[in-house]
Amino acid sequence: MIVLIFSVAGLSGQKLVLNKGQVNENLALPDSIGSRLSVYLPSDFKAEQKWPLLYVVNLKEGPSDPLQYFVSSAEKMGYVLASSDALQDSVNLTNQVLYLAKSLEKLKEILPLDPKRIYMAGIRGGGKLASILPSLLTEIHGVMAVASGPPNGELVSSKNSFHYVGLANRADQHYLPMLQGEASLASKGIPSHVLYFENTSDSLPPLELLDRGLALFDIMGMYSKDVEPDPDFIEAQYQAYVGETSRLFSRGYHLLAEDMAAEALEIFEKLRPVDTLKSIAKQ
Repeated sequence: MIVLIFSVAGLSGQKLVLNKGQVNENLALPDSIGSRLSVYLPSDFKAEQKWPLLYVVNLKEGPSDPLQYFVSSAEKMGYVLASSDALQDSVNLTNQVLYLAKSLEKLKEILPLDPKRIYMAGIRGGGKLASILPSLLTEIHGVMAVASGPPNGELVSSKNSFHYVGLANRADQHYLPMLQGEASLASKGIPSHVLYFENTSDSLPPLELLDRGLALFDIMGMYSKDVEPDPDFIEAQYQAYVGETSRLFSRGYHLLAEDMAAEALEIFEKLRPVDTLKSIAKQ
């Protein structure tokens, strides 16, 4: 078993042991915040470098274990995951925000996190809560809302910009509101991308789309200079979009294909030539 050992501030030399490549539940910390945190470290995690964090807002709206749903993508993309079931203890927004702020502070104490790459994610209601958090907690730089409605425009502030990524079912009631939500975010100078998927048995996006959504944080980070440019990564992502758009067209999902092509053109047109994608989109 591979373990990492950290010296935890304020614990008189005590150490915290975390396993790589698996979810560490109920951390052995002597406080009510840390003891209810769950953390996932990628298998190639090294304490000598800074890591992006995806904090999963767990309101139990979706899979029985929302954190586990993101594990495969976090492993592929090199993200630390964290979550806590304590958010379910209160429906009061102020209490939830205070708890999240303390959770992030605790995580930054024990893990080498990149302060410019701290993101929130949530499924359904968790996604709606995650979407307003950057306006309340300035250390949050991005949000991924999965199978969720659009962000509440009245609660999203333009004073603290962030990257918004939505993964939405094109066939459900959130499609048109999500389009309006994107327009609202654009009016406030908040960059956003929404990727749509076909109906699935659990109404959640396939893991391949989740991978693509998480990769968007890296690409958008390259735009904002928070992430080092990586031409190989950009090329691989572009080819994935080309392949998926072609697949959707060939299967007769023309509206989904058009949505995918439009998003891909917006994502990549300033990063590389997009002639292949433009030709596919003209089908």
